[in-house]
Amino acid sequence: MIPRSAGAQPAIQLGAATPDFPGPAPDAGSGSAGAARARALALVEQVRRDPAGALPEVCRLAWTEPDDSLRRLGIRLLGRIDLAESRATLRDLIAAEDHPGIRDLARRVLETMETAPR
Repeated sequence: MIPRSAGAQPAIQLGAATPDFPGPAPDAGSGSAGAARARALALVEQVRRDPAGALPEVCRLAWTEPDDSLRRLGIRLLGRIDLAESRATLRDLIAAEDHPGIRDLARRVLETMETAPR
């Protein structure tokens, strides 16, 4: 845990990390929704360490997660993975998605990826 100064907000502490995936965070919530949120938070770190290795799980999150907020996180994470596969996934999601908010976010993320300097 990161030390904090007087008056600062407490740092978020995730569960102990394993080589593949951290355990659920103690305050992630209860049941499968809490476990899904803990896995999503761990996925953010995995994208930072190994973007290509995290791609399959990020795609799953963006496509199949029932919680729209976690799907949005998956779409944003796809935007951090600068690979042709992540751009193709975003294009497929835009073409197939019924939810206008999810489709719009995927479109914006893809546009940002395509216009960003390389």
